[in-house]
Amino acid sequence: MFGLLFKGKAMIGVALFVVAGFACRQLIFFLLKLHLKKKYWSE
Repeated sequence: MFGLLFKGKAMIGVALFVVAGFACRQLIFFLLKLHLKKKYWSE
């Protein structure tokens, strides 16, 4: 039972890690696009 609980927590941890990584990547791409857009629009 304890092993099962640990496995469940590990799965949640991995899922959170994957989601966080994906969210960070999306945010970085969004900010990069915004920055490039401002750069090209201002010129």
